[in-house]
Amino acid sequence: MKRANWLWVGCTVATVLYGYFFTEGIADATLTTNSWTASGNKWELGVNWSAGVPSLANAIDLVTGGAIPAGPRTITIDATTVASNAINGCMTVSNVTVGGINIAPDTLSLNNANNASGNNVMTILSGLTISSHGFMTITNSTLKVGLPGGYLIDDSFLTINTGSLIGTNASAYIGYTGSGQMTISGGTWLGNAVSVGNYGSAQGTLTIAGGAVTLQSTETSPAFLWIASAAGTAGTVWLTGGQLTVDDNTFSVIIGNGGTGQMTVSNGTWYGGSITVGAYGPGTLTLAGGTSILYEYLALADLVGNATGTVWMTGGELETTNNVTDVGVLGVGQMTMSNGIWLANAIWVGHVTGSQGTLTLAGGTTTFMNSTEEFFPNFLTIAGEAGTTGTLWMTGGQFTMTNATTLVGSNGVAQMTVSNGTWLARDVFVGFGPNSQGTLSVAGGTNLFTSILDVGRNTGMTGTVWMSGGELIVTNTGVAIALGDSGVAQMTISNGFCQTPALYVAYASSAQGTLSLAGGTLMVGQQGMILGNGPGNTGSVWMTQGRLITTNALTEVGAAGVGSLTMSNGTWDAGSVVVADFDDSEGTISAIGGVATMTNLVLGDCATGAEGFLVVKNGNVFITNATHTATLDVRNGWMFISGGQLVVDRVVMTNECGLFIQAGGTVSVGSVLLDPNLDADDDGLPNGWEIAHGLNPLSSAGKDGADGDPDGDGFTNLEEYEAGTDPQNPNSNPLKITSIVQQGNDILLTWTTAGGKTNRVQAATGVAGSYSNNFADVSPVIVPAGYDLTSASYLDVGGATNVPARYYRVRLVP
Repeated sequence: MKRANWLWVGCTVATVLYGYFFTEGIADATLTTNSWTASGNKWELGVNWSAGVPSLANAIDLVTGGAIPAGPRTITIDATTVASNAINGCMTVSNVTVGGINIAPDTLSLNNANNASGNNVMTILSGLTISSHGFMTITNSTLKVGLPGGYLIDDSFLTINTGSLIGTNASAYIGYTGSGQMTISGGTWLGNAVSVGNYGSAQGTLTIAGGAVTLQSTETSPAFLWIASAAGTAGTVWLTGGQLTVDDNTFSVIIGNGGTGQMTVSNGTWYGGSITVGAYGPGTLTLAGGTSILYEYLALADLVGNATGTVWMTGGELETTNNVTDVGVLGVGQMTMSNGIWLANAIWVGHVTGSQGTLTLAGGTTTFMNSTEEFFPNFLTIAGEAGTTGTLWMTGGQFTMTNATTLVGSNGVAQMTVSNGTWLARDVFVGFGPNSQGTLSVAGGTNLFTSILDVGRNTGMTGTVWMSGGELIVTNTGVAIALGDSGVAQMTISNGFCQTPALYVAYASSAQGTLSLAGGTLMVGQQGMILGNGPGNTGSVWMTQGRLITTNALTEVGAAGVGSLTMSNGTWDAGSVVVADFDDSEGTISAIGGVATMTNLVLGDCATGAEGFLVVKNGNVFITNATHTATLDVRNGWMFISGGQLVVDRVVMTNECGLFIQAGGTVSVGSVLLDPNLDADDDGLPNGWEIAHGLNPLSSAGKDGADGDPDGDGFTNLEEYEAGTDPQNPNSNPLKITSIVQQGNDILLTWTTAGGKTNRVQAATGVAGSYSNNFADVSPVIVPAGYDLTSASYLDVGGATNVPARYYRVRLVP
């Protein structure tokens, strides 16, 4: 957005206005000054002038107050003047000044001076000045002002009722150094460069109530409308009807160039080029009605950091479809729309480092149109560069940008809040560029995205979404919501309804994503939910209330990274769930409260090293379906329960990497598929042996554990297993000596044992009732045949002759 510098020459007094060089024409001192000397009368009568009939021979024609006779005077140019012009040339002059004093205001009235086609028109070649207490009216007449370098200065009152004012070669100043007002209620004004409130403490007001005003450029002078051109000035433009057209130039309209500028459109049509609201001073644009069509940019607070620009739209139609609307370029910009229709192309809220922008959509309809603009395609950018602050509030109305991208935090700090209305968007990025911070708050309304909600797009950025009400619906069939694309992302849902075909929490490498569900409903569709999608990233879900629905697709907790889902309350309705899926990934589901229902659950993968964990400390976990075929498949990792309730249709554990640990709580399992040679609950008792002897292979606690003694015979399950006896039969005692019989000098020992077990007889010496406990083997290895409970014996040759006596025992040996 570069501006050109233009120079007006041919004069001696110059005013520099922030890059533009204005000059005003002066009279040639060698010519005659012609002053009006009569009371009100006709322009063409020489007796009314100090130097006769006005002509090019006069340096300047003065109609000013204070002359004799005193009092208000009206000088008229009409059809008679036109007729006499052919004789005396009275309608072409060099300079005209109309003024007066408080008790003697003067009026120059052009009234019906165009009564026939082809007539000459009133022409002022150099400059027209309407000074204090001067009035000029144009009715059914044409006035031309200015050769190149000419000017029109209005420090009092100029009114166009009908007819034309042609000043395409003249700069116009409404409020040059004083207070000037110009009103167009009909007819036309063809102008060039216009300053409303020009210099010093000037105050200017331009009112367009009808007719047509066109400011057009020449080869040497661009057309523009500047309102409050310099510090200390005040300028106001009212468009209440008719048409205003300003050529398509850089800085063609500036509201508040150095002073305080105000422009209000309540009716009519405005065609503008580039519009700046608040360049070096405060500017305010109010759109209350009519149609405003801007061919170039609309920039608020544009040129310096302390500039302020404000736009209020309460009605009418605004079109900015060819370029960007920039709310806060360098300074502080604010735009509020409460009614009407706004057709836009690109919107930036907070653009350059240090700027602050606020856009409020409180009503009406805002629509992004299809754009072919190369440099400003369809984008809503909040906080465009590092060091910027951008805020967008949507409290009502409809915001449609289904062909545009939304960047909440492009590179700066951005906040977008939707509390009401309807927002129809395409792709929305929250936290997009390096070091950006973006926050999207959905507190109400209907929010429909057709592509993606991407939070924390790139490395080094932070994106946050807060949902406390309303609806947030994403319809894309691909990656619909990504929390932590490559950056850091947080989404919290405390109320409302959110629906998405797919949900990724930590999407790409190095990302960190967190979803907190504290209320409301989150429904994930056919593309499923993935936590920790890429290597090196972490995805977490915290459920403290609300409802999570993932029944229509797969949920992956730790797909290729690290994933966790923790429930302390609420309801989770799921379909198939996989916890840890690919190489070295890790996933954990922790149930601390609430209710979770799944149709299938797979924990880990032994072949890839993926570890999955299900921890139940409280609450209720149901892995079940209508046909009672829902499966918990523990492949690598463990299922741990210490409280709450776990209900499973079917448990599958067929490899050595998985464990099922019950330290408390309630477990209900319909059926199991276990490798008989493995130990699912890690209690030292093989699955097959526990099942064969009526023990629970998924519990290491109580009577089912290694220390359990279900038959009460004093032998633990582990001892029974090692002895090969039945833990449910008190008469199935392992290694019980049943008889000791002396046969001559020998001792015959008989005992019960299990077939196939390795036995040894040991002995220790001692006196009656006491032994040394230093047992030593006295028999070779004895392995009884078979597998069931059987009897074995050993003859200790010479055992009866030992002194002191021998004590015997039988033990199992490796």
